[in-house]
Amino acid sequence: MSTHTSADLASEPEGRWTLLYDTECGFCTWTVAAILACDRRGRLVPCALQSARAEALLEDLDAEQRLASVHLSGPDGERFSAGAALAEIVALLPGGNLPARALARRPRLTGFAYELVAGHRSQLSRALPAAIERAARARVKRAEGDAAVPG
Repeated sequence: MSTHTSADLASEPEGRWTLLYDTECGFCTWTVAAILACDRRGRLVPCALQSARAEALLEDLDAEQRLASVHLSGPDGERFSAGAALAEIVALLPGGNLPARALARRPRLTGFAYELVAGHRSQLSRALPAAIERAARARVKRAEGDAAVPG
C-alpha cells in the first residue's frame, strides 16, 4: 500500500522532465527507450500513462485524453502534449537545440507528422520484432525504477 499523497505523485524529480507514454503500445515504449538512450544527461523520466503518477500529473484530463498522446511534464508544472511535446523533448537531448527550433517553427507540420505516426501506432507496434520490444520495455522499466529511487 502506497503512502504517497497526490501532491507527491504529481511532483517532478528535481530538474527533470517526466515523459508520459502509453505502456501498452509497443511502438510507444520503443520510442521512449530510443529517447532515453539519447538522454545522456538523464533529464527525462519515463512514466506510464496508466500509472497513478500520470493520473496525478494529468488530473485535468480524462482517461481518453491522457491516452490520446504523449505528454511531457516539466519541473515547474508546464506541460506539452502530442506534436507540441516533440520539440520540447528534442530540446532536452544533447545536440537537440537546432532540430528542436526547426520543429518549433513548424508546429502544424510537426503536429501533422505526430498525428500520422500516432494514428498508426498499432500497426507500427505489430511490426516491431518481439526481441526489440522486450529490450525496449526492459530499458524503460529500469529508467522508471531508477527514477523511483531517491538520489
